[in-house]
Amino acid sequence: MMIKLRANHTFTLLLLTGIGMGAVAGLYLGNDAVIFRPVGEVFINLLFTLVTPLVFFSISGAVSASSDLKRLGKLLSSTLVLFIATGIVAAVTTLILVTLINPCEGMELPTIIYNASDRLRADTSFSLGDYLVRTVSVHDFSQLLMQQNMVALIVFSVFFGICVPLIGDRASVVSQSLNDIAQVIYKMISVLMKFAPIGLGAYFANLIGTMGSSLVDAFARVMLFFFPVALAYFFLGFSFYCYLAGGSRCVRRFFQYVLTPAMMALCTSSSNAAIPAQREFCNKMGVPSDISGIVLPMGATMHMDGGCIATVTKIYLICILFHIPWNTVSIFALAIFLAVLSATAISSVPGGGAIGSAMIVSMLGLPPEAMGILILVGTLVDPLGTMINSTGDSVVSFLIARILEGSNWMTRHI
Repeated sequence: MMIKLRANHTFTLLLLTGIGMGAVAGLYLGNDAVIFRPVGEVFINLLFTLVTPLVFFSISGAVSASSDLKRLGKLLSSTLVLFIATGIVAAVTTLILVTLINPCEGMELPTIIYNASDRLRADTSFSLGDYLVRTVSVHDFSQLLMQQNMVALIVFSVFFGICVPLIGDRASVVSQSLNDIAQVIYKMISVLMKFAPIGLGAYFANLIGTMGSSLVDAFARVMLFFFPVALAYFFLGFSFYCYLAGGSRCVRRFFQYVLTPAMMALCTSSSNAAIPAQREFCNKMGVPSDISGIVLPMGATMHMDGGCIATVTKIYLICILFHIPWNTVSIFALAIFLAVLSATAISSVPGGGAIGSAMIVSMLGLPPEAMGILILVGTLVDPLGTMINSTGDSVVSFLIARILEGSNWMTRHI
């Protein structure tokens, strides 16, 4: 466990060090920092070329192998509904707060050559139905491989995965092949990410050199927004859920026992690493083992309340930096949709974080360079976000126990 903790923090520190050195170089060199641009662009381009095949093979492989979930019955359906519902609550809450607070209000916006609002204005002649059709489908197979059609590729991948079991005895071979290829691509991304401190360092040297210190100001403002909101969700949001699950007694016991599993998730930045501590936490709370045994492993891969908060925050920052109007119904709906999708369906596959970032870039019509900004924000918010993700899994298990066991579920098993 300690080796895993040190490994996670070593890479994070290296990544932040590389980005920090690049930022300093950009501030010092100014426009001359453009010499770093090729290195940064090569890294971002390689990442994007790997995301597209990863989307297809990982999602289709996961869907084709998930037929056994049908046997989980009421427990599974309740779990999935609560995963989505709590994700929506986290996303909507963040959306309201970031709109009201508007942390980047009054700052001097950096000058970005690419103006995504031009593309959005060009789309205004299309109806909502046209937009949905163009988002979830394409008229030619080759267009599925294009960056801007990421959602259509996901729809195709899910459809492909659903059809795999229908071919009979050969389905297991096809499913295994899809998952094997996904593992190869995931390994390629893992190897590529070892060069992220260099690639992203070069990328940010050029970015800050050409955009100026206002970009640093934007990051600082967004981080000062995210951390208080995330902590408020942890203390207030989870208290509310605990009260629904078991009244004031559940709230008291939650804060009595939550410290150890929360710190485990915070220090390792891994929901999976925190599962043993979360299981012990659930046992102390009185959650039946058959409930925690299903909810916690599922939640570690497909329930990310912290991820929802982070995704909405990312989209807000991207809209500000790329001059996309924020106060529009379409952007609000898109932010909630992407937050919940990234925190449930997409997070359950290898490389889900990269896929979620690629979807944001794709659906907002942004250039590939925007990926670097999303990666940096994701790195900065990851520890606290993981703590909320992991603890939220236990809180959902309390609610499931309330649904299946009744209002006195704690007294039955303590």
